[in-house]
Parts: sequence; C-alpha cells; structure tokens
Amino acid sequence: MAYNALTADEIRDITQREAQRQFLEYGLANTQMKNIAAAVGIGRSTLYRYFPQKEHLAFAVTCTLINDLFQQTLYPLPDKTLPGFEQLSVIVHRFIEVLPRHVSALNYFSEFDRMFDRGFPQTPEADQFVQAMNNTTALLARFIEAGVRDRSIRDDYRVDVMTLVVHNTVFGVAQRVLARSDHYLHEHKELVKQVLTASYEFMLASMKAP
Repeated sequence: MAYNALTADEIRDITQREAQRQFLEYGLANTQMKNIAAAVGIGRSTLYRYFPQKEHLAFAVTCTLINDLFQQTLYPLPDKTLPGFEQLSVIVHRFIEVLPRHVSALNYFSEFDRMFDRGFPQTPEADQFVQAMNNTTALLARFIEAGVRDRSIRDDYRVDVMTLVVHNTVFGVAQRVLARSDHYLHEHKELVKQVLTASYEFMLASMKAP
C-alpha cells in the first residue's frame, strides 16, 4: 500500500484497526508496537509519530470498542412514552443479546482495567475515552431519572449511585460469566444466557419501585 498517498488520519485509522485486531487476539500485554508496525507496513518511527506509546493506542481502541458496543445496545432509544423503568429494562435486555457476541472485547476490557487501575495518562486518547464513558453513563442516568420522576424506579438511592450499579453489574457479571472459551459458549449458550438474564433481572427488580 502506498502510504505516502494516504492522509495522516487514514494512517492513524489503519494503525488503530490493526492494533485492535492484535489486542483482541493476543491481549494488550502480549502485543508489541513493532508487530503492529510490521503488520501495517510502516516503520516503528512512523508508528511512534502517530502513537508515541502503546497506551495511546490502548485508549483509542478502547474508546472505539465502547462506542461500538453502546451503539448496539443503547440505540435506537426506547420509546419515551414508556415508564423509565421499562426504558431501562429494554436497554438491559439488549445487553443480554449483544454481549455474548463480544467475548474477546470483554476480556480485553478486563485487561485494560487492570493495566490502568491506578489512573489514566494525560493524553487526547484517554480524554476521548473518559468522554465516551461519561456519555454512556449519562444516558443510563437519564432512564433512571425518568423512572424516579414517574415513580417506576425507587427514589431512596441517588441516581448516580444506581447508574453505577447498572453499569458495573452489566459489565462485571458479563466479564465473569462470559470469560470462557468459545467452545464453552458454544456448548452452553442457553445456560450462559439464562445466567445473564437472571443476574440482570435481579438487579432490575431491586431498583423497581414497590
């Protein structure tokens, strides 16, 4: 490929897509920048010009994966005429359908969280990731706020607390339940779905107004 004919944004995009492929296949820790550069067909000096460290690529890839995942689960938005609890329930049940198709991404998220559990670097990619997470949690909070207003969701907990409960339960349970081999998921697909459904419905039941 004639990279001198590509724009800087196109080179960044090609590099990020290759990094995503390697991160999901080999893991974040086991992927080396030189292997990404070789697969893309650029020199390491060129790669470092666009992404000075692997953590820059990690945040860019994670932001893309998060946005893609939430695009599949949050949109189209539920009918606004439904009670807030029902709107939230629609979203949560979409996760049940979508997450089993993204096991490699869930495993990657777990490794990413462990690698950056002491804080995020001050980079544009990290800032974009934080913004993407804030956008998704704000949308979840909107459903909960609607439920509190229409009294379909209990009001004895703060909205931000319940939002974090939903977010952490959805991803925490999925990472525990789906962190299996493809063979396990193939052989026990219905069981996995039932475990996810039961876990998420217990969470929803705890939030529903009496």
